[in-house]
Order: sequence, then structure tokens, then C-alpha cells
Amino acid sequence: MTTIESINKDMYQAITDDSNITVIEKQFGRTTLQDISKALNEYLQSLDCNKHIIISMMANKDHEEYISYFKNISSLTTIDIPNQPNSIKGETLRKKLKKFPNIQFKKSITEAISSCPISENDIILITGSLYLAGEVLNLN
Repeated sequence: MTTIESINKDMYQAITDDSNITVIEKQFGRTTLQDISKALNEYLQSLDCNKHIIISMMANKDHEEYISYFKNISSLTTIDIPNQPNSIKGETLRKKLKKFPNIQFKKSITEAISSCPISENDIILITGSLYLAGEVLNLN
């Protein structure tokens, strides 16, 4: 079973800055996207705060299964991955994930982050694609 510790060790580069943690995902070996989402959810459930997810993925991934492992999410925002023709459009992803409450589509990463109703100690998890992580890092 994949744990957050093995994710940090084997699949992720974690960059810490005081209380903020940026996690950049990358799959290795037999670890699946579902393993990653299960382990991330397990970790998120251990935290006493609101969780906001911003997501975009490649079109060939199992979008519903990936997001189905996340529980008690305060908001879910879909976006496009800029310059990635093989990614699913954010509006299309929003429609596929419509069973989730508080789901919305935003046109950009910045707009998505700004739209999250953040309180002190809340977390924004940006997930779904390494291409998306690269776009987020380019904003810094």
C-alpha cells in the first residue's frame, strides 16, 4: 500500500516553506494515479482544515476514479492545462465530475486560486498532472 511517506520518498519532490508545502507529483514504477490519490487523501484527512482542490488532467486518465478517492473536499475547481493539447478541457472535466458539490470551472490557475474561499490554515491542493504542476511553478 502506498503511504504519504512513500509518496514523498519515491514519487514526489516536496518543497517546504514554513507551514506551506508544495508537492510535485511524478509517477514511478507500478504506482498508479489511484495509489497517489488514495495516499494524498489519507494525508489530507489527517489535517484539521478545509481542503480545496484545483485539478486538471490528461484526457486519457480515469478522471472520475482519481477524484473519487478524495473525501470532505470544501471546493473543487477544474482548469485547462495551458499549451497541452492532450489534456481534458477544464469545462469538460467539470461536467464529468458534476456529482461533486461545490465544483466550478475557472479559466486560469490564478483565477482558480483566487476563487477558493480560503480561511486560516486551509489547504489548496493542485493536482492531476505533472504538466499542471509545471505551469504552477512557472507562476513563481
